Amino acid sequence: MRRADPEKSKAILIGAAQYDDPELAEITQARANVEDLATVLADPGLGGFLPDHVRTMVNPRHKDDAGLEIARWCRTAEDVLVVYYVGHGLVDVDGELLLATSDTIEAEKEYRSLRAGMLRRAVNQSDAKIKIFIVDCCYSGRAFGQAMANEAAGVLEQIETTGTCGLASAPRHLASLFVEGERHTVFSGELITVLREGVPGEGALLSLSAVYRELRRRMRRREHPEPKIVHSDSVSEFALVRNRAHAPAEKLVLPAASPPPPVAPPPVRPGPQLHTIAEADAFVSGFPRGGTRTTALAMAASEGTWPVLARLRFVSELAGAGENFFAEQAMRRLEVPDVARAVAAVKHLRQDLASGRAWETDQWDVGELAPDGAEVTDVEARQLWGIAMAMLLAAAELPTPLRIQAIRELAGLGHREEAEWIAQGMLRDLRAAPALIAEVRTFLRQAAGGTPGRTGAARPAPGRSGPAGPPT
Repeated sequence: MRRADPEKSKAILIGAAQYDDPELAEITQARANVEDLATVLADPGLGGFLPDHVRTMVNPRHKDDAGLEIARWCRTAEDVLVVYYVGHGLVDVDGELLLATSDTIEAEKEYRSLRAGMLRRAVNQSDAKIKIFIVDCCYSGRAFGQAMANEAAGVLEQIETTGTCGLASAPRHLASLFVEGERHTVFSGELITVLREGVPGEGALLSLSAVYRELRRRMRRREHPEPKIVHSDSVSEFALVRNRAHAPAEKLVLPAASPPPPVAPPPVRPGPQLHTIAEADAFVSGFPRGGTRTTALAMAASEGTWPVLARLRFVSELAGAGENFFAEQAMRRLEVPDVARAVAAVKHLRQDLASGRAWETDQWDVGELAPDGAEVTDVEARQLWGIAMAMLLAAAELPTPLRIQAIRELAGLGHREEAEWIAQGMLRDLRAAPALIAEVRTFLRQAAGGTPGRTGAARPAPGRSGPAGPPT
């Protein structure tokens, strides 16, 4: 299995989000699809494509000009070619799939749309050794109601040629294409997530066939039609990205004749500029409701001198007040990949913790702590608080290094016990990445040995139905 040669590989990603014709509903998620897929492909740790070799076309106009540009780009690929389209899919009287551009008029679709046949020719005529054609489209919900699956399969069969893999969504109606409030269309959102997060149990490189299997599982779980795939030769075993969820096997280490004495890692201490937890508490309570509070929280949430958990507290406050724009800006500073989804998840968690619904979950192992009417013990309260904080870090989709930084900062600020409670809570996440679990266990081993941080005063935990927020 191999990946793309960065110097000789190209990708062109086309997204039609807005349309002149009012009969064609806008698909605002198409822009995010294109931008986020481009980020995945150009990430050195994932797709490895050179950024200049990933071309994006958002809201292309004039089918002939767009088609010529796509064909020219395809001809420049020598190793791997990726062609992706998201937008409205229309069908002419002969059953051929038409790909809408921004100036497509539904009543004149045969003359003002990008024909799938043209795109197939551009892919087929490329000198690339491996060609990947991804189509995410459906019929306009206003004009068509029949299933798209047969047409999608037919399109893919027509592009099948040596070294080619075709992958298509098969939504039956417009509601299956996108869900209001989500950043991506359903199919492309799951595709981006799989490429970005990887698939546990697969190898270090994520094959196209593994991507498809995971996509199919996810679409079934969401009760959406399954995607379609066709491929030739062994191209499905080509790896478009590295598998971020891969857990390498432990190496066998023979014991040394005289093992060296263990060396304790140095304690982790925050920089002198890092604000304390008490300062964060005072900061939140020091402002009345209103514009001044919003501005102050937005600035603090984006400021690196506050601990990570304090910044998430500020984001939670902003989201709770409906200030999603400022909350998303702060999330970008925390390297969150999908800021809109993360802010929505933090807000949702905030509500669920307040109502007690947060403990009714199949993602977190809270079985023995689930509500049963009995009074919560001190030990249970600490465990619940640690899980709540771990839930907050997970909802925010922080990368593993920042989650570990959050508990190390807390320990370094004199709250080692609270940091350990959160770390134990992280181990209860049934969907946690293996890399995160390994880092958490390392932290707990160090904490058991007296590092990192100092023991702080115990902090009360939320009750089973009470509100819970970050430890600030």
